[in-house]
Amino acid sequence: HRALVLHTYATAMPDVMGLSQREVVMPVVPMFHVHAWSIPYGAAVVGAKLVFPGPRMGDGETLQCLIESENVTMSAGVPTVWLALLAYLNRSGKKIPSLNRVVVGGSACPQAIMEEFESKHGVYTHHAWGMTEMSPLGTFNSPTRDMAELSHAEQWKLRTKVGRPVFGVDVKIVDAEGRELPWDGVAFGALKVRGPWVCSEYFRIGRGEAHAEDGWFETGDVATLVKLLRVAMLLPVIVCAALVTRGLGPRLVLDLAARGIEVYMCPDSSADDAAQLYAQDRLPKARPGGDCCCHRG
Repeated sequence: HRALVLHTYATAMPDVMGLSQREVVMPVVPMFHVHAWSIPYGAAVVGAKLVFPGPRMGDGETLQCLIESENVTMSAGVPTVWLALLAYLNRSGKKIPSLNRVVVGGSACPQAIMEEFESKHGVYTHHAWGMTEMSPLGTFNSPTRDMAELSHAEQWKLRTKVGRPVFGVDVKIVDAEGRELPWDGVAFGALKVRGPWVCSEYFRIGRGEAHAEDGWFETGDVATLVKLLRVAMLLPVIVCAALVTRGLGPRLVLDLAARGIEVYMCPDSSADDAAQLYAQDRLPKARPGGDCCCHRG
């Protein structure tokens, strides 16, 4: 309970989710998914109005209707949710005038989504990163004082990263031998975290391999860190080898889908059943077959 209270304070801070009594907040996240990213707790603490989308949270029409009818000002969800909403807005011509900002987590958000939200609807998109074992918040990307002095391209380079560690969370990257790596934006390694709301052991299981280093939790992600204290997540370790060999990462796959480019995923037993990814006009196409699935943006 102490951990959840501390985590709730962190989520409401101005440079994190910035929750207040003036907000109307709609978490497009199931309550069973880390307490809807702890947003209901934060909203209750500050007195913000809460709107829950219910079982049709992945439906663009439902989301647009709720945003307009309830005057939602802030929302949060995974990239596929926002793809559905933007697609419906494009088809219907309807608007989301009250919405000011959205928080995107769960996976890397394509820049195409962020640009479309801002250019067509005036909605600012925040990247965030975390995991169940972190309650879940770890980092949050909010604009800093010095960003206004950067070029447009430099600003986007920072905005597509997943942000700075929130107060209470320490991060580091290590190599295969456990040696800490520099924060130079080049070296990348296994990401470890620690903090008062980070998992110290698993219920009825105890400490696992992720707790091998005392006080630290190994996230299973690969990351690179920069001296600006922003964290740039790269690839989950579990899929790193399969994706890097094809020159594709999760962000690129989502970005291709957002731009309407077909992405094919085919099993390949020679790569330990990891999915080999083929993007139309980028890499050789997968041959049609019953074991292939095509995802369109």
